[in-house]
Amino acid sequence: MRTNRGGVENAVSTTKRIPICEPDISALEHSLVSRSLKSGWLSSKSPAVRQFEEAFAGSVGCRYAHAVSSGTAALQLALAGLGIGKDDEVIVPDLTFVATANAVSYLGSRPVLVDVTRNSWTIDPDQILSKLGKKTKAIIVVHLYGHPADMSPLLRIAKAHKLAIVEDAAEAYGARYKKRHVGGLASAGCFSFFGNKTLTTGEGGIITTNSKRLYNRIVFLNNHAMSQERKYYHPIIGYSYRMGSLQAALGLAQVKRAAGLIAKKRRIASMYRALLADLHEYFVFPPQERWARSSSWMFSVLLKPGKKGNRADLMGFLESNNIETRPFFSPLHRLPMYRQADRFPVSSMLAKRGMSLPSGTTLTRIDIARVSHVIHDFFRI
Repeated sequence: MRTNRGGVENAVSTTKRIPICEPDISALEHSLVSRSLKSGWLSSKSPAVRQFEEAFAGSVGCRYAHAVSSGTAALQLALAGLGIGKDDEVIVPDLTFVATANAVSYLGSRPVLVDVTRNSWTIDPDQILSKLGKKTKAIIVVHLYGHPADMSPLLRIAKAHKLAIVEDAAEAYGARYKKRHVGGLASAGCFSFFGNKTLTTGEGGIITTNSKRLYNRIVFLNNHAMSQERKYYHPIIGYSYRMGSLQAALGLAQVKRAAGLIAKKRRIASMYRALLADLHEYFVFPPQERWARSSSWMFSVLLKPGKKGNRADLMGFLESNNIETRPFFSPLHRLPMYRQADRFPVSSMLAKRGMSLPSGTTLTRIDIARVSHVIHDFFRI
């Protein structure tokens, strides 16, 4: 045994792979999925899907939820339900996963990129006004890496200009803005249940809203836009992005365990902050704005410029010690389909210097201590 700088005793081993994240599955998930299999209901018509939707809606304080096949599908359907379509414009943060912008493009609309703030890493309200035009119909607000965006100024802008707001909360289940759950703060919220998310169904997503009208429109669109009065009559082109019963059963079990999973995420973040505190000259730790409580989905850090080594060197060193990390998302303005000449200095800086450490809820204290130990070794060399 050896003691690292954070005071945690651990047997440092380089044989075990420490992944960036892996699903946290218990006996409850096995039980509910097995029950769903035995029921004979495997499609989206299963009662398990309704149970999951109701449980999830309640967990984030929303009246309605509609489960879908992915977080990307959730974004596209939410926008479609709000009437976003061909030649419309939607404000999107430059630093986000590409799905945020793609969901806009799928509808024939144009993503209009806005830089993010240094403090929260989320969309900068002060830069939105200059990007608004006659075709602007909505703003997508991304709660990046689990930290909420500052919603109050965004809601004021939306109200003044009659815009819808969609929350991309794919990474932010459990996060709160001024004590309120994200996902229920605007027109609609969109969550992802991909395998690396705090709650997972393997693949999947969900749309939350407090608007009965929007909810009914989304459900209609996602059932091939089939008329309720005339079966198999479809007045417009619809979608089929529905969730099946097995994914819903898995999701229901995860919602039942949600409080514990979120608590694990926050304990992991607290441990990293404590164990790496003496390296503050090298790192900027994740945002902690006074009005926000992050979900701590990923413990994401920035390497300060001009210090020893660089991000690629550190990530390579961790990989050589069997520890997986990942870089920040590429800014949208650097991707071929969204490339533009405008400058986005903050998102460019964050993308260049940012990286995420292993953050899955299956990590042990020994795993986290080992990550810290290897990082300390890197800066000692």
